[in-house]
Amino acid sequence: MGRIDFKTTVLGETVTVRHVPHLRVGDDECEGACYASRRLIKIDSNIVDPDRYKRVVDHELAHMLLRISGVAETLTEGQEEAIAVLLEVHPFCNWAGGSYDE
Repeated sequence: MGRIDFKTTVLGETVTVRHVPHLRVGDDECEGACYASRRLIKIDSNIVDPDRYKRVVDHELAHMLLRISGVAETLTEGQEEAIAVLLEVHPFCNWAGGSYDE
């Protein structure tokens, strides 16, 4: 399924969500990646399950929220990841301005 790239707002900053086939960060295959300084989130376009897709987007939005706010600077990598996992269940699409569905 081809997903459409979109923009959303996190703490007043415009963030682009781009879909990338076979996403890799370094040597690792990833479902999502957050590049806060570029206000860019990349999502593996090969994610088929819509529920998994929403969780991955929300997970990366959580990383973006923590980084833009500066909170991530006070956390270890493990703590930031734990908070992002926790926030996956928050309905970000409600405050992000809509749905992730096509």
